[in-house]
Amino acid sequence: MLLGDLIKQLDDEAAATEALLSIGDIAFIVRIQELAAAEETALGAYLRRKISHFSATADADTWMAVMMTSSRSKNPGGNCLRAILETTCMPGGGCADTSEGQA
Repeated sequence: MLLGDLIKQLDDEAAATEALLSIGDIAFIVRIQELAAAEETALGAYLRRKISHFSATADADTWMAVMMTSSRSKNPGGNCLRAILETTCMPGGGCADTSEGQA
């Protein structure tokens, strides 16, 4: 699945959960679910917000790194999603405040 296809499906919570599960790292998945729950945000909305934040703020080198990681994978959408979430939500990448109304 490609990232664009994934984003289109995030309105469906089952599809959002499936996309997150496609990452395949249970500890990582649980952490993202906990972060979404802590914000009292549906998983799909949380993922869309993180992707949007990344799209608006990532520099060219970060985008290139994500694209290279994804292009070498059998699961480019899942790997791209993981890289974006690692950048926006995890130690080293922080978990930037991407509340509604903020970029």
